Amino acid sequence: MPQGTIDLVRKAQLVLHAGDFTCQRAYDFLFDLCIDCQCELWAIQGNPANPDAPAILQYSNEHPEGVPLKYERSGERFGLKIGIKHDANGSYNFSEVYAQDKAANMEIEGTNARGADILVFGHIHEPIISWNTDNQGKRRLLVCPGPGTSEGLYHKCPSYPTAAQINVNDGKISSVQIISINK
Repeated sequence: MPQGTIDLVRKAQLVLHAGDFTCQRAYDFLFDLCIDCQCELWAIQGNPANPDAPAILQYSNEHPEGVPLKYERSGERFGLKIGIKHDANGSYNFSEVYAQDKAANMEIEGTNARGADILVFGHIHEPIISWNTDNQGKRRLLVCPGPGTSEGLYHKCPSYPTAAQINVNDGKISSVQIISINK
């Protein structure tokens, strides 16, 4: 993991990882880093597991043997409904309408609510920040942070690692930006 990514994690309260861990060791490193930094980690599997890239296991007190990461995750933090879905785009070409629909229909775990205020997704490996408003006036933030560790390996991926930093104050998003990661 690039030092710049580690530095961002050290400042975070919540780390959202939209998938495509390459191996168990990569997940374990991020998990341990978050424990050391006292920040929460929400992570999902990414593309479906295959024999070359088996399911990534997350461990907990309830599951010391490990359980596979989910393919999506949602919940409430900082007064916002947050969702993570690896393939929230439908293809490798960004479709704001498709991603907006995924955000609007996401069931928020632990509540009776639907619809994420923030949807973080991966799959396309292209850094994107998209604000939009649905037909009921609900404003949503769609974010693809880009390739946090890889360098120009896929699709429209930039030739350097990127991440997204979302700042929240009093239950409102105060800023969001794509950060170019220094090694």
